[in-house]
Amino acid sequence: LSNGTLVGVVVADAANVTLTQAGTFADKNVGVAKAVTATNTIGGTESGNYALTQPTGLSADITVKALGLDIPGATRTYDGSTSITPTGAIGLTGVIGGDTVNLGVGSVTGFVNKNVGVNKPVTYTGFVLNGTDATNYSLPANPASTADITAKALTVSGTTVANKVYDGTTTASLSNGTLVGVVVADAANVT
Repeated sequence: LSNGTLVGVVVADAANVTLTQAGTFADKNVGVAKAVTATNTIGGTESGNYALTQPTGLSADITVKALGLDIPGATRTYDGSTSITPTGAIGLTGVIGGDTVNLGVGSVTGFVNKNVGVNKPVTYTGFVLNGTDATNYSLPANPASTADITAKALTVSGTTVANKVYDGTTTASLSNGTLVGVVVADAANVT
């Protein structure tokens, strides 16, 4: 609860009577215009001089929580592709403790893009949510994943260093070095 103000406090007491707002939904499940019971309290040095009447007729929505996928073995080094090869059963991330939600049969088709990143979204086919609490959750079209694509290590080969006449600096001129390990499809775009 928020934005409530106390009505009826004597002006001289206003700085010494405070409102703390709290409330409880009728149940934990997703729904529209769900009844909320206010359990507000008052505090401050002058609060003992007042009796608080709780507001009534309150309601609010509870919307579905989006889940992610836990894909064993999907974290890998950048290879220029979006492919994923799971090494075990795919699970769900983000389920509230104590809730029963399971992942129905389906398959991961790949990362949404080839680039390095953490908890990258993935694409999938066929997955549905099952279980007692499944209606409180959703699996987006591109759910977040606990799988990462990490940067590919490159090396430099063939570097030569030019001799120079003393000039009072430590600057060296390097040339002829080539990158080793760049994915072929990226060669024109990594310098």
